Amino acid sequence: MIILYIAIFLFIGYTILIIYYWLSWRSVPEFIQEKKIYSTTISLIIPARNEEENIGKLLNALQKQTYPKNLFEIIVVNDHSDDKTIDIVKQFPDVILLDLKDDSINSYKKKSIEQGINAASRKLIITTDADCIPPLIILLYFKFSRPWIFWCYRELRPPRFISSFIPCVMELTWLMKKRHSKK
Repeated sequence: MIILYIAIFLFIGYTILIIYYWLSWRSVPEFIQEKKIYSTTISLIIPARNEEENIGKLLNALQKQTYPKNLFEIIVVNDHSDDKTIDIVKQFPDVILLDLKDDSINSYKKKSIEQGINAASRKLIITTDADCIPPLIILLYFKFSRPWIFWCYRELRPPRFISSFIPCVMELTWLMKKRHSKK
C-alpha cells in the first residue's frame, strides 16, 4: 500500500513539473534574428593551373555564399593552363580572370598570388587553391576582429580523419604560439 502512495505522489509531482516546464517554455518570446550588417570587403584569390575538373565546383560553391556579393570579389589567376580552365572561369561573369604573363620565373604559384594581391581592391585578402571547396558558411560568420586567421576548408577528395585532422591541429597550434609570442 505504501508503494502505491509513493507512486501516486511521484506521478502527481512529475505531472506538475512537466506542466510547469511546458508553461515556462511557452512564455519565452519567439526569437527573431536581426539582419546582419556586413562591412568587411573581401578579395578571394585563386591561383589555377590545369584545374578544369575542380575550378567549376569551387566557383559554384563561392557563388552560393551568403555573404553579400557586393562585398567580395573573386580573382582567378591563370597560371599557364593548357586545358579548359580559362573557358570554365569565363562562364562566371562576376569572376575577375587574370593571366600570368611572366615566363622567366621558377615559382609560378607565388607569382600568381602576388599578381592577385596587386589586383585586389578589397580590405581583406583570402587565398585558396582551385582544388578546394569552402564550406557554405565560410564567409557568413567571418569576423575581422582577430589579428590571426585560421580558415579550414574541405578538399574534393574523401577526407581521412588522421591525414586531415593532425595538420589542422598543428597549424592551429603554430598560429596560437605565434599569436602569444607577439604579446
